[in-house]
Amino acid sequence: GGNRTLKVDVRILAATNQDLEAKVQAGSFREDLYYRLNVVSIALPALRERVEDLPLLIEHALAAAAARLKREPKPLAADAYRALCAHEWKGNVRELEHALEQAVALASGSEIALADLPASVRDLSSDGAADPSGSFREAKQRAVERFERQFIHEALVRHHGNISKAAEDMGMYRQHLQLKLAEYGIDAAAYRER
Repeated sequence: GGNRTLKVDVRILAATNQDLEAKVQAGSFREDLYYRLNVVSIALPALRERVEDLPLLIEHALAAAAARLKREPKPLAADAYRALCAHEWKGNVRELEHALEQAVALASGSEIALADLPASVRDLSSDGAADPSGSFREAKQRAVERFERQFIHEALVRHHGNISKAAEDMGMYRQHLQLKLAEYGIDAAAYRER
């Protein structure tokens, strides 16, 4: 709040998933603003059209998620990697990053398993749930475990790692949630630092 003119040297970076030229033609985007912004234009195809970039992006997103959550980096199980490569990634890199952050947060074994990935990424035909060589009881147990991990993850995200609030939200006793966290190797503290 002053009355002096200050000179600044800035460069504006803008991104969109819209066709701004078409918007200008349709009259729904200001033409003068379009030409002010459109100094250098880079068209980046959707992630589903750049599958060759996936291995490097997966590696980077895994390392970044592990660092953010203060977790030891873990390798991806082969079926988890296949599911990541087969997914369409309609949400592009942001969806990939969120999927891998969830996987890092939920992984309790020596590697990131298919069950650690969001349900939207897992391919039901390859997750073993419908594996005819396994028993119904085993398939049901795997499905229940996936559901519980996902449900707990979402509650902890909503309540920033507060176990009491997450347990209340889930309709269970705090002690029961603590047992589940221990069973699945989920660290609620990692959710507090988001």
